[in-house]
Amino acid sequence: MSRPIIIDGHADTLHSIWNGSPRFAERVEGEALDMPLVKQTGLTAQFFAISTIDGGRYVEPLPRWALMLLDLFHRQVEAHGDDILHATCADDVLTAHADGKLAAFVALEGGDFLDGRIELLRMYHRLGVRLLVLTHFRRNTLADSTREASTGGRLTPFGVEVVREMERIGMIVDVSHVADAAVDHVFDIAEKPVVSSHANARAVYDHPRNMTDAHLRRLARNGGLIGLSIVPFFIDRGCRTFARFMDHMEHVIQTAGIDHVGFGSDFDGFDYVEDPRIEGLEDISCFARIGDALSASGYSDADVGKVLGGNWLRVVRDVLG
Repeated sequence: MSRPIIIDGHADTLHSIWNGSPRFAERVEGEALDMPLVKQTGLTAQFFAISTIDGGRYVEPLPRWALMLLDLFHRQVEAHGDDILHATCADDVLTAHADGKLAAFVALEGGDFLDGRIELLRMYHRLGVRLLVLTHFRRNTLADSTREASTGGRLTPFGVEVVREMERIGMIVDVSHVADAAVDHVFDIAEKPVVSSHANARAVYDHPRNMTDAHLRRLARNGGLIGLSIVPFFIDRGCRTFARFMDHMEHVIQTAGIDHVGFGSDFDGFDYVEDPRIEGLEDISCFARIGDALSASGYSDADVGKVLGGNWLRVVRDVLG
């Protein structure tokens, strides 16, 4: 196989940099994602998330926090222009791949950042944001989250407006963290591919953050994808192994199809928990390892290429151009 395109749909590395992690340009043992490792592993594109949570708490006011982290993102791109390209569309990924650079997308994790204003959505888009996770750890003005799903509610009228405006301006709708009823509502109204950027299969391990089979099938009909996560407590609290992760992979392929699965590691987003990283899934070198495991299971080079990054690239082109 020629050098594949590898895309990861979710990492919280901006927060690690903000909180004093060694510079992104340097290789530090134990770090899951940095530029030397990007070059070593051939990672092509990364979605860098700005989360509503930092240090275990919401950072208020959230719009100010978003602007501070967006400034950090743009400063990192400027400081490492020889190695990083700020990506906003599929052609940027192809350019970065050809030039040996990392295509860096920036995402917002939580519709709370909108503060109830559609104008902020458009401003974030102008600042380069190309993906929005509709909810995070709490209910907001768009929908219930998986942690606060007691109302059984669907999208609010504002949530419907946001989804429709995201599709109009070119921003990927992400249903990670969104309560089940609201996920159904998103699929009811979505006209472009939707993603669940970092989750696994609920049928393999029953966790509210994992996708049901019904949602996986709707995701496939919608043309979207699920980015499988290496978060240990999404894989299985009682069986934290590489093989168990591959159980999720195989189930999603069989349920949604090979065209609707990719990666959404969530690296740097769960270091605060007691669960250690899983052997074989410690850093971004795991993507090639997963590809090798798929090949060993009999999947063709073309199908492995879809999982590594081809499916993400298709969704990016369909939604962002």
